[in-house]
Amino acid sequence: MEDRDIYRVFEQVKPTRSQEEAMLERLFLEERKGRPMKLMKKTIAVLAAAALLLTTCAFAAVTGLDQRLLNYLGISAQEEPLLSPMAVPLDIVVEDSGCTLEVKQVLADRYAALILMEFTAPEGTVLDGDVYSLCSYQDILNTPFPEILNSNEQNCGWSYGWTVLEDGNPADNQIALIYTLEATEGEPDLLGSTLRFTFDELTQGVPAQSSVILRGNWSCSFTLPEEDCGQVYSLHQPITVQGCDLTCTSLYVSPLSLVIGLTEGEALVSDVFDALADGWANNISLTTANGDIVGIKEGRSMSTLFEHYNTPQQQEGGRFCYRPEQILDPAEIASITIFGQTFPLDGLVPVES
Repeated sequence: MEDRDIYRVFEQVKPTRSQEEAMLERLFLEERKGRPMKLMKKTIAVLAAAALLLTTCAFAAVTGLDQRLLNYLGISAQEEPLLSPMAVPLDIVVEDSGCTLEVKQVLADRYAALILMEFTAPEGTVLDGDVYSLCSYQDILNTPFPEILNSNEQNCGWSYGWTVLEDGNPADNQIALIYTLEATEGEPDLLGSTLRFTFDELTQGVPAQSSVILRGNWSCSFTLPEEDCGQVYSLHQPITVQGCDLTCTSLYVSPLSLVIGLTEGEALVSDVFDALADGWANNISLTTANGDIVGIKEGRSMSTLFEHYNTPQQQEGGRFCYRPEQILDPAEIASITIFGQTFPLDGLVPVES
C-alpha cells in the first residue's frame, strides 16, 4: 500500500458540538439499544476545535478554470463551461517565515469544495514527498478544518483530504495542493459560505507518521461561490438494496456530484452501508436525455446518521456521495438507476435552494 492510499484511510471527520458530547458519553457505554455506533465507517472520528486566525483576501478577475484543476478532474476544455459558474478565482497571498501560501481557485457545489493552493518554501528547501498537509499546531489533533460561517454549520459534519499534484520539477521548493472539503452529515449547504483556515505547520507524510517540515502563520479566509449549479429532487420513493427495504428521499445532481439521500424503511441504512460505499461500480448510473449511460468514477464521501444520545429518537438516514465518470449538465439527466431501480427525473421539479 502506498502512502497516498494510507493517507486516504486517515482522512478525518469533524463532528458537531452535540456529537462531540455524545461520542464522549458513548465511550463509557458498552452497548446502546443492542447495536454499536456506526457513524462514518471507514473514517476516523475526531474532535476538532481550533481558534482560527484571519487574513483578509482579495478577489481577482480571472477567466476560466485553472488548468491544474481541469487536469485533476480529468476533464477537457470543452467541459469547462459547465464548471465555470461553480468556480471562484482567488488572489490570496500569505507570507510568513520565508514561506508563501497562495490560494489560487476554489470550485464548489452544495456538498463539496475543491481548493487549489500553492506553497513555496525558502530557497534550498526540497519538497519532493508524496504527501504533504497544511495543519494547525494550535489544535491537538492538527486538523485543518476551517471555521465555516454558515447558519447550518453547527448541525453538520465534514471530511477533508489533501492531494499533492504532479510537479514538473519535484526537486524544487514549491508544491501545488488540492484541499477537498466534503459534507458528511446534517443538512449542509456550502454555497456562499466563508471558510476561515488556520495554517501553522507544513507536515510531510500520512497523519499517523507525519513530521513537521516548516512552521509559520499562513491563515486565510475566503468565500465560496453562491450559485448552485446542481439540482435537488425530492423523491420519497421506496428502494431495495441487497434485499433491504429503504426510502430514497432525495437526489442531488451537479456537474461534479451525485448525492443520494436515504432513510430507513423496514431495514437500517447502516445495514447497506458497505454495498453503497463500496459496491457502486455497475450498480449506480445516470442516463442522459440522449440515452447515454454514465457510470460512477468514485465514491467520495458517505455517512450513516444516528440519533444523538440523550435526545429524542428520530428516524435514521444516510447520505452517499459519488463522482460521475464525466462532467454532466444536471438539466440533461433523464433518470438515475440505483441497484437496478430507475428513478425518472422527467416531470420532477427541482427543489429551490
